Amino acid sequence: DTILPTAVQKNHLHSKTPIDSIGSIFQNLQRDMLKCR
Repeated sequence: DTILPTAVQKNHLHSKTPIDSIGSIFQNLQRDMLKCR
């Protein structure tokens, strides 16, 4: 019973990480743009 929930949680983490990484990349780009100005 404990194996299934953990696997589902891992799937959720994997599915969420790409979006989070894209958001962090955009934040980093905005910081670089502000530094260049």
